[in-house]
Amino acid sequence: MHCCDFNSCMSSVKPSIQLVAVCQKENVTPFDKRQIPINIDENLIMKLQVDDSSITCDRHYWNKTNKTYETFIKSYEKLTSEELDEALCVSISQIKEYIRHCVPCIGCRTSVENFIKTLIEHHHPGLEPLIMNEKGSITVKKMYSSNPDNIYTLCYIHGSKLNSFIESIPKSKKNRRCNIHLLDKSKSINDWEIVWDMMNKECRNEVTLVEADSLLDTLENYLRKHKFCSECKLKVLEAYDLLMDNTDYKHQEQKGFCSALYEGLRACTNDKHIHVDPNKEFLSNLISRAELEIRDSRRERHAKTLDIAQEEILTCIGIYLFERFDKIYRTIRSEEQTWKLLFYIAIDCLRLSMILN
Repeated sequence: MHCCDFNSCMSSVKPSIQLVAVCQKENVTPFDKRQIPINIDENLIMKLQVDDSSITCDRHYWNKTNKTYETFIKSYEKLTSEELDEALCVSISQIKEYIRHCVPCIGCRTSVENFIKTLIEHHHPGLEPLIMNEKGSITVKKMYSSNPDNIYTLCYIHGSKLNSFIESIPKSKKNRRCNIHLLDKSKSINDWEIVWDMMNKECRNEVTLVEADSLLDTLENYLRKHKFCSECKLKVLEAYDLLMDNTDYKHQEQKGFCSALYEGLRACTNDKHIHVDPNKEFLSNLISRAELEIRDSRRERHAKTLDIAQEEILTCIGIYLFERFDKIYRTIRSEEQTWKLLFYIAIDCLRLSMILN
C-alpha cells in the first residue's frame, strides 16, 4: 500500500460544483451542506453546491502503519473530549493572520474574508465538515470529529495540500494577483456554456429572464456606442416597444415587422421582463451576436427598416445574456477558488492546533 497523494483524493482540488437553487435575498431558504450563496444581482442569489467528492479520500489509498498516522492516533487517544474540542477550534483572527502570510493575491485575501462574512451572515454549512460555532470560531462537526480516521484524513491528507494548491494558482507576472482577480480581465464568448451546463432547470429559467429596464439600459448604451442616427435610433426603440407589446404579434402587419425574429421571446408587460426560451441552441445564437461587442467594436451602425431594428434588439438581448453569464462565470470561479483556499487554510490551522495540544 502507498500513502494517499494529491491526485488520489477523488478530485480534492477540483470539486464538482453545480448551481442548484435560486433565492430572493429577503427570503433565503436554509442551505444544505457545502452550499455557498453567490450574488447574481442586488436582489437575487443562487446556491452553489460543492460536491461531496471535494472532501472524500478513499482510505485504502493511505497506510495505517505509517509513522505519522501512528503518532497522530496516540496523540488523539490521549485527549479528553473537552481537550479534543479545544484542539479542533481556531479563531477567525488566527485564520485571517494565516491568510495574510500565505496568500500573495490581495483579491484572494479579500474574497476569503468576504466568504467568512457570508458564513457569519447566512450561517450556511458551506465548509462542512468544518462549521462555525457560537463563539465565531471554525471547528469540526461533532459527528465527524468523533472518528480519528476522519480527523487524520482532514488534517494530514487534505491539510497538507495547502502550499501546493496556492502554488498551482496561475498568477500575473506583473503583480501578485492571481488570474481570477486580475483587474484587466479578458472575456470569452464560450464561457457561458460552462455556466449553463452546471445549472439546474430553476437556475436556467432564472438566468434567461431578462429584466426590461436592464435591457433598455443595455440598448441605450449600444445605441450610443455605435452612433446610431436619430432616425435609426427611433426605429430600434420602436422595435423594442413592439417586443414588449408583442401579444399574438398584433403588430405584424406593420411594414417591415418580422414576427419570426421574436420567436422564442415572450414579454410580460406587467412584470416588465422577457422570458427567453431556455434552449441551448437558441441561446447560443443570441449570445453569438455579442461577439463583436466583446471585441469592443465601435463601428457606426444603421437600422433603416423595422426588421433590421429587430435584429439590433436581438443583439442587445445577446449582449445582456452574455454579460449576465460572464458575471456568474467569474463569480463561480472566484468562489470555487476561495472555498478551496479557506478549506485548506482552516484545516491546516486545525492541524497546527492539534500538534500544539
